[in-house]
Amino acid sequence: MYELGEKKEWVDLYKYKNNFLKERGFKEIDPFTFYRDLFPKGSLQEKGEHLKENHSIKGNIIGIQIDKRKKKSKNFIITDDLENLQKVINIPFGLIAPVTYFGRNRKSVNARLLYAITVDLDYVKQKNIRDLLFQIKNGLLPNPTYIVNSGRGLHLYYFLEEPLPLYKHYQKTLREFKELLIDRIWNDYTSSKKEKDMTGVLQGFRSVGSWSKLGKNYPVRAFKTGKKTNLEELKATIPFCKFDISLKFPVKEKKKYKNLEYYKKNFPDWYERRIVNKEPARERKWIVKRALYDWWKMKIIEKISAGHRYFGIMALAIYAKKCGISYEELEKDAFGFLEILDNRTEEEDNHFEIDDIVAALNCYHDNYFTFPRDTIAKLTNVDIPKNKRNGRKQKEHIKIMNFVRDNITHPNGTWRNTDGRPKGSGTKENQVKEWRKNNPDGKKAQCIRDTGLSKMTVYKWWNQ
Repeated sequence: MYELGEKKEWVDLYKYKNNFLKERGFKEIDPFTFYRDLFPKGSLQEKGEHLKENHSIKGNIIGIQIDKRKKKSKNFIITDDLENLQKVINIPFGLIAPVTYFGRNRKSVNARLLYAITVDLDYVKQKNIRDLLFQIKNGLLPNPTYIVNSGRGLHLYYFLEEPLPLYKHYQKTLREFKELLIDRIWNDYTSSKKEKDMTGVLQGFRSVGSWSKLGKNYPVRAFKTGKKTNLEELKATIPFCKFDISLKFPVKEKKKYKNLEYYKKNFPDWYERRIVNKEPARERKWIVKRALYDWWKMKIIEKISAGHRYFGIMALAIYAKKCGISYEELEKDAFGFLEILDNRTEEEDNHFEIDDIVAALNCYHDNYFTFPRDTIAKLTNVDIPKNKRNGRKQKEHIKIMNFVRDNITHPNGTWRNTDGRPKGSGTKENQVKEWRKNNPDGKKAQCIRDTGLSKMTVYKWWNQ
C-alpha cells in the first residue's frame, strides 16, 4: 500500500469527483467549448494569416503532444478555427497552457497574452473536494470559472475577463502573485499532499479531453463552475494582501556615454571591431564552468523527491545550456536518472516516466540562461546557496579569503593534503570498479551493503 493510495482507489475517487460536481449542478463541458471559452473567437490568428503581408499581431495556442515511446515531443500551432485541437485531445499526453504565443516554440520571450490563471491541486480526495467547494461557497477562496478533473487532482481555471500582456518584467509579477494564490488555495483541507507545487503562469496542463495518468478510460474532464474574473477580485480573496499587481514599466536611467576617444584608447580591440570594421555586436551569453552541472547531478541523487522530479531534470537542462554541455551528454545523463527517480515513486500510478524527461528537456534553450536561482530552488525544493562576496570583485574576494585561511584559520598550512590522493584499490572509485568486476550481475544496493560506501558514492562511480 502506497502512502497516497493505490490506483484502484484513485479510479474510484476520479468517478466520485465527476459525480460530485454533477450533483452540485455544474455542467460538464466538452474540450472544444472549453477552449473556445478560454480563447474567444477572433482572439487568435486565422489559419495561414501569418503568410500575408499585413497580418495581425495576434498570437496562437501551442499544443504539445508527448510520445514517450519515441522519447519526443511535438508542437502544434492551434489557430482561431481550433482545428489542430484534435492533435492534443484523445491522446495519452497532451499539454496546453492558457497562453498565446508568437511562433512555434513555447519560449517565455514568445509569450503574448495570459488568458487564465490555473492552480493545480494534487491528490484531491472526497473530503478535499467537499472542503474546497465549502470554502469557495463561503467566500474563503475565489470561485474558479472551471474545475477540471485531471485524474488524481483538480485544475482550477480562473478565466480572465481581459487577457494580460506577458511582458518580460510583468511575467515575474504574475508568477509571484500566482504563488500567493496557490499558497492560499492549497491548504490542509483542499489537498491530501502537504508539499505545494508552485507552477508558473506559463505552465502547461494536461489538455481537457486527453488521458489522465489513470489511463485512456479516465480522460481529463471540465465542469463550468463560475464566471470570468480579474486580478483585483482574486487579490481580494487573499487576506491582508498588499502585493502590487499593476502593470508598471521599469524606468531606465539614461547611461552616461563616454566619447569614442575613451574607448579607442582603453578598448582598442573593441574599437577596431565595432567602430572601424562595423561588425555586429556579439551575442551575450553567461557561460559558467561545468562544475555547476556536475553539482546539480549530485543534488538530483541526494535531494530530489517524488513531487519534484520533473523540475529536477528541467533544472539539469537549464544548467547544461549554461555550462556549454552538449545536448547528447545531457540526454544521456537525464535518461540515466530515470531508474533512480522512478524508484522514489510513492504511489503505483505516479511513476517517473520517459515522457516526463522528454518534456523537461525542452528547457535546453538559450532563453533559460537567466532562469532565476530562487525559482529553481522553489520548484525543486533544493536549497541553492548564493555565492557571497560582500560586494567585492572575484579576484579581490579570493585574495582576502586566502589571507584569512593562511593567517587566521589555518596559519600552519594544515589545510593542505601533504599525502596526496590515495592510489590503487584504496580509492572509492576503484572499490566500486573492483566490486562490479567481481559481481557483473550485481545491483547497486548490494554494492552499498558489501563495500560500506554511501549511496551517493556508489551511484557516482557506478557507470564510470
